[in-house]
Amino acid sequence: MQQEKSRPDIIKIFAEAFGAVVIIISLICAVRMNITGRTLWLDEAMLAMSFCKRSFFEMFDPPLDWNQSAPVGYVFIVKLLTMMFGTSEHVLRAFSLISYALMLFVFYLISRDCIESGYPLLCTAGVSSVEFLLKYSNMLKPYMFDTLCVLLVIYLYLLYTEKRIRTWVVAVIYAVLMWCANPVAFVAGGCIAAEFCFGVAKRDTGRVRSALIIGGSLVASFVALYFFWLRPTIEDTNLSEFWEGEEFPLLLTSTAALEKFFDSVRFVCQGIGRLWTVIVVLAVAGIILNIFIWKKELPWMVFFSMALTLIASNMGFFPVSDRLFTFAIPILIFAAILTIHLVLPMVFGDGPGRYVIPALFFCFTISGTGISEYCTGEDYIKGEESKEAVTYLKENLKSGDEVFVYYPAIPIFGYEMGYDTDSVCGYDHNVHYGTGFFYDEDDMATEDIDWIESRDETYLFFTHVVKYQPIKPLLKILKKKGKITEVLPPYLYIYERT
Repeated sequence: MQQEKSRPDIIKIFAEAFGAVVIIISLICAVRMNITGRTLWLDEAMLAMSFCKRSFFEMFDPPLDWNQSAPVGYVFIVKLLTMMFGTSEHVLRAFSLISYALMLFVFYLISRDCIESGYPLLCTAGVSSVEFLLKYSNMLKPYMFDTLCVLLVIYLYLLYTEKRIRTWVVAVIYAVLMWCANPVAFVAGGCIAAEFCFGVAKRDTGRVRSALIIGGSLVASFVALYFFWLRPTIEDTNLSEFWEGEEFPLLLTSTAALEKFFDSVRFVCQGIGRLWTVIVVLAVAGIILNIFIWKKELPWMVFFSMALTLIASNMGFFPVSDRLFTFAIPILIFAAILTIHLVLPMVFGDGPGRYVIPALFFCFTISGTGISEYCTGEDYIKGEESKEAVTYLKENLKSGDEVFVYYPAIPIFGYEMGYDTDSVCGYDHNVHYGTGFFYDEDDMATEDIDWIESRDETYLFFTHVVKYQPIKPLLKILKKKGKITEVLPPYLYIYERT
């Protein structure tokens, strides 16, 4: 009998130990990715320009260079890090790595407090091994910080509902987090909407009043953020045009709308991994079952948060993009875990359920491809790794040599060689910056072609050239009047006029 009683404890110890090991390995992978020293890819290089060129106070004069945008809190912290430790790739990406580690810790706290099955480490391991999250744990982009802030919103809401934190504290922290991550507006709004509805349904004037206080602080914070940061960014960039047509469809009145709906769901959720359809189905099923059977508060909060996000997207305020929806990955995983926790005991009973739950969590954890993808630390991106080409130019450029820099390559060339100069490697006026693209023969930057063909010999420097597609038409044209020598394709060539 004693052995029979101890078996669940043994299972729990093994499951939690396995979860802890997976989390540690995931963190090691993230650190190794950071120290690899890979090249900044296009979006990172464009954002890095502001951190490298601008003073601290100039960072808060939107928009940022190259039509880039990031939340104020993210800009503030990363700029402080660069002022203290420099602007190497490691430092620029360090805050995303820190946010990833903190995100896992907060997810652990939420799992520990909300899921009574007692496997918080195993649940967290499932999140830590998601390839998409590991990928953005080492990029100069705010998506991992977004995810951390959103989970903080949820955890604070849980503390508030348990009366472990006061209303005014939640109001202040939510107002601050609004400036740190754009999705906070939707998730915090979902928490407050749920609190207000519960207060009304239960005729609890205290909860209604608290919801109005926190909601008021959110509105005030958003209004200030809009006029200080969001409106100047929208008005002075082409971001609205860039994301045009990327709204999430809610009115499924036609076959085309239905197809776009499923495409959008797939695009947003596939970052979860190979079992993304299972996770989404479980999360949605849990919300539906909660409406009719469980009537628990937490699934309602998830429902309101995601509903507000999709409504905002439908109205054109939050584009459908897998990276912008990074914050939704741990929320959907948590909702799926919560569904499993509530459903399985109903099906198998408390005894067998204690075996099935960790088995399912274990299967989801090992389905994650993040560790296998990045265990070597070499998170290289095809068409973006131009560092070797830069090193070649630094070591081989001679007096009289010239370099043509492809337009999308300007940010990384400036980061490596120096910004706002046409003179590099100690020689004067030896750089010509491109002004356009070369996607096909009907869409060519003719001024750039004319300049290249006018030179007897020049280096051609490219980046953001996945599968060579953006430069094939250019090379085809140049071969008609000269010779192309591959130096480090697809990043560096030499053109010689014949």
